[in-house]
Amino acid sequence: MVLERGRMVKHIEDYPSANLDPWDTENRGAMTPAEIRPQEKQMHAGFISKNEKHFFINDEKHPYEKDKRFDWIRGY
Repeated sequence: MVLERGRMVKHIEDYPSANLDPWDTENRGAMTPAEIRPQEKQMHAGFISKNEKHFFINDEKHPYEKDKRFDWIRGY
């Protein structure tokens, strides 16, 4: 299921890294542990890097609890 929320994402303007090659970003876009911490649950998506993290929610600002693993990936 996909629920839309948030602002309209503008093509080209909202994709600052669209034309970057992996070697153009520090550590090929890999995030440090400090950068991962605010989006730890969102990292279960498996494709979040420095280049895409602005599209995903901050788990510390918008927490949710779970008893069993349930990958609820929330984006903007």
